[in-house]
Amino acid sequence: PVFGRVMSGLALDGDRLVFGGDASGKGRLYCVDRHTGKLEWTFVAADHKSVFCTPTIAAGKVYCGEGIHTDPDRRMFC
Repeated sequence: PVFGRVMSGLALDGDRLVFGGDASGKGRLYCVDRHTGKLEWTFVAADHKSVFCTPTIAAGKVYCGEGIHTDPDRRMFC
């Protein structure tokens, strides 16, 4: 219930899991401690669409798109 619907795959970064979902109709990215499940951070932008794609982590940055292929005006976030 804390994370809404988890709709993406999981990305592992050390002791953190990063994933996307949809809570209350807004897409979000979440980062949780993989051992405790404690939320470390969340990201949501204005009019953020649901996150279906699995986030990618490289050089300390998280990359993720929003929406599905039929959604107009999709964005990529870092």
